[in-house]
Amino acid sequence: MEVSEKFSQVLNAYQIENEYGRTMEAYTDDLELGGQTLVVDFLRMGRVSLTYQTTDGERSGVWNNGERRWQELDASFNSSIRNGIRIARQQAAVDLVTLPVPGAEAAQ
Repeated sequence: MEVSEKFSQVLNAYQIENEYGRTMEAYTDDLELGGQTLVVDFLRMGRVSLTYQTTDGERSGVWNNGERRWQELDASFNSSIRNGIRIARQQAAVDLVTLPVPGAEAAQ
């Protein structure tokens, strides 16, 4: 394989990753929490945040990658997550959405 071909493949991979990091997606699926299966709406904001909200809008949570588990959020995030889901589904105009995001970790 030529160097130019390798470079083109690497550049293409970076472009795909960059595009994925800038997108929003909302979808409905089942989520098992505490032995219960719930139907929830998921909201993915690039590679920064993955949240869920029950279809009744009463419970929300965020994926904690460090602990590899879902972490329930207090009700103060409910309206913002619902708005983000509506924006991702193109049911509302683009707006600023406040979501929980993990902080930076200290270097070792």
